[in-house]
Amino acid sequence: SSELAELIHDCVHKNVFTLEALNERITKYRDRRQAGDRYKLVPVHNSVLNSEQRQPVQGVSLRMNGAQVKEFALCSLEILRPLMQGHTSLPSWKSWQIMHVIVQLIDKKSMGVKDVEQLDMAIRAHAFLYKVAWPSRLRPKLHFLAHFPLEVLLCGPARHYWCFAFERKNMDVKRAVEASNYKDASGSAMETLSFRQVFAIQFAKNKNDTMLDEEDYPAI
Repeated sequence: SSELAELIHDCVHKNVFTLEALNERITKYRDRRQAGDRYKLVPVHNSVLNSEQRQPVQGVSLRMNGAQVKEFALCSLEILRPLMQGHTSLPSWKSWQIMHVIVQLIDKKSMGVKDVEQLDMAIRAHAFLYKVAWPSRLRPKLHFLAHFPLEVLLCGPARHYWCFAFERKNMDVKRAVEASNYKDASGSAMETLSFRQVFAIQFAKNKNDTMLDEEDYPAI
């Protein structure tokens, strides 16, 4: 999230593109048939430009939730490439292109040894490119990335234990409570969520999906 926000901030302040042009690209991309998940892909909030300086302030944000950031990150190269013509040597853009490879690999449902090797090489390359782009903005999470290949070897693909499903479940509980009209909220929410779980299992069977990946199911 932070690096994508830094890239957008850098491009806007270097007159590569405007935030309006970027959001127009996002809207057009979202409206194309089968272009990612149109319900997750949202425009970038102008808070990403909350500094008049060339360097984005600490904590610059896209103002998106986790699922929206992931969807934007996965679609980002297709969205940004037409806007980056003539500016492909920008260090922040080079760094993000490698981060995009990392995001794609981490998002996979299954990974082999070659995928893990590719992930390791991409993380090493990104560490170098990010330092060139943002020498004064190194942070612990960049070091944490270096541990991902070993984590995948030990525990499997990240999507089997990342927090997206838990965060989505919080949203489902909130919606179930709101749907109860706050009359016997706990009992009503439990009943709603139980029905939803039955639907999710049947949905997976209809898709012949052996893995119940909750974020793939329609929300209530």
